[in-house]
Amino acid sequence: AGKAIVYLAQNGRSRLALELAASVLDITAKENRTGGDNGISIKMELHSYENILKNVLSELVLAAPKEILVFLCTLLERAVEIKIASGKDLSCFWHATVEDHPQNKGRDVINYLVTAVRDVIEKVANSTQDVEEVISILHKRNGTIFERIALHTLRVRFVLAKTLAFEAMLTEELFRDAVVKHEYSLLLREGFKELKRTEQEVILGWIMAGPQYTESSPNLDRDNAWRRNHFSLICEDLPEDW
Repeated sequence: AGKAIVYLAQNGRSRLALELAASVLDITAKENRTGGDNGISIKMELHSYENILKNVLSELVLAAPKEILVFLCTLLERAVEIKIASGKDLSCFWHATVEDHPQNKGRDVINYLVTAVRDVIEKVANSTQDVEEVISILHKRNGTIFERIALHTLRVRFVLAKTLAFEAMLTEELFRDAVVKHEYSLLLREGFKELKRTEQEVILGWIMAGPQYTESSPNLDRDNAWRRNHFSLICEDLPEDW
């Protein structure tokens, strides 16, 4: 199947190549799900699935970049739906970082799909318009992993997407969301110095306000540790009077 996809893509038949890829890479929910199982069923061995995502689709990206991105996002969205079922969408537990990192230990279908989406984006997002289109595609999808990929994209393409990056950094919901914390923190470290002073003050105000926990009793040591962690991200770029 992989060779056929490459052949079709290289010979101007990208639509057929994409249809074939959609058929062979299709995922479904397992009928009998056991504890610790992600519940995702594929039509081939995992290593073959990874090979098609990593090596075969790279040919198709050249012929139909946006189409292959939408296709992969659809696969990933379906995988997320199956994995979390009726549980919480805590993508940071099953895929620690969007960038490559040793913490991403558990490699499974859903992890390979995250990496595939990220890699395709990094190949196609080469202008401000490209980045804006990519972020729009990601924001139409359900699942915290898509917000995390969006934040990662805004960081690695920061020069091309400053307006969107500023908007993300100045979104308090993202600032306080523990699931997207890693990618938001890296973006904040990269972009804080580029914000206007008034915008920096907004984020500094959030930090000084401290964490928002549901329990009523305050914990000064915990809250100050939280503040220190956030200040450490931007300590080299703090205004002089801070």
